[in-house]
Amino acid sequence: MNLGNFQNLETPWGPLLLGLPDNMAGEFRAWDAADELILGCFKDLEPLCGSVLEPEQVRWVLNDAWGSLGASLCLAGSTPQWVQDSCLAQQVYAEQLAQNSIAGSGSLQSSFVSSDRKGEPQEGVALLKIPKSLDLLKTQLAQLGVDLEPGSLVVAGAMVKHLPTTALTVFEQLIGPSQLSRAHKKARLIVARVERPRPAPTPRAAAFKQFEDPRVGFPVAIAAGVFGGARLDPGTALLLQALSAVPALATPHSRVVDLGSGNGVIGAWCAVRSPDAEVALIDDSAQAVAASAETIALALGASHTRAQAMWGSELGALESHLGWAPGSVDLIVTNPPFHLGHSVSDETAWRMFVDSHRVLRDGGQLWVVGNRHLGYHAKLRRLFGNVENVASDPKFVVLCAT
Repeated sequence: MNLGNFQNLETPWGPLLLGLPDNMAGEFRAWDAADELILGCFKDLEPLCGSVLEPEQVRWVLNDAWGSLGASLCLAGSTPQWVQDSCLAQQVYAEQLAQNSIAGSGSLQSSFVSSDRKGEPQEGVALLKIPKSLDLLKTQLAQLGVDLEPGSLVVAGAMVKHLPTTALTVFEQLIGPSQLSRAHKKARLIVARVERPRPAPTPRAAAFKQFEDPRVGFPVAIAAGVFGGARLDPGTALLLQALSAVPALATPHSRVVDLGSGNGVIGAWCAVRSPDAEVALIDDSAQAVAASAETIALALGASHTRAQAMWGSELGALESHLGWAPGSVDLIVTNPPFHLGHSVSDETAWRMFVDSHRVLRDGGQLWVVGNRHLGYHAKLRRLFGNVENVASDPKFVVLCAT
């Protein structure tokens, strides 16, 4: 993992040099004003909740996008559990620590909600960047209500424009008495104190809800924070309709990849339609991989062996997990994200296109669905030298590059 766009973050314990993956645009940085506001609590939290906060009190750091909070605490000598759903973010966090010669990262977790959580509730503090998904926020707060002793604190931050209007109510319902800070640099904090123990959340194995759609033909798993929600995304629906004519799916022993699989509906649909194909579903989100695995089981049965969901930030996972060499994949299908956090960006999509070009065989195809205004056809033509518009509606377009 190569980092670039390095900038200094001033923390209560000294400066940190933090970077981002070097293919990201220069306007991004590895922290925002909400991170600075959370770190400022270690200097002055007392006016908000009557407490003095120390680094060693922090038990968990959740949703820390590029490691600024976790690395700051490690700089202070604390080793909290750092919880981040993104495989890429975990790789970047490791590089941030190495760049600053910091040892002792604490433990890394890909998911905070677990059916096999052991041990008694702990007294301490949880630091939380409030996620985009309100469902994911509720899920994480419910787990914190179980894992923290009464009297413990949850300190959460977000940019004002991204703070859900119901956030304070949700904190009060799931954690306890909560206070909202004044805005500073367009960011705010919510500080909540655990009031009483809560019942344990639903175990992960039973946590997935489902939806069904006649255009799919099998149940699809729903998971908090995973793209698609409780319905078939209209872009995905258009892609599935167009895929019905893909020759590669009829080729015996073909290799198919659902890149950025989300809830797994595209990859599972390919596996059902082509019984001879080997299908790999890859996503940067651990929660999405769990949903994909559940959808595969719903579509193919629990004993299936020819479709696998795997966690990875790039298609190198095909070689490490399955032994698929570059240049051996027949078909890649993707509905790529066009946001980087809360910002509109095609950086992730571009990285996915470049990676796809590397692993496809000669004559292999990349099928992409996206909003018309994103202009993916220009990027694909630069890489592949060709692009075909195979389906469209007023909002979406399906493109094929060979």
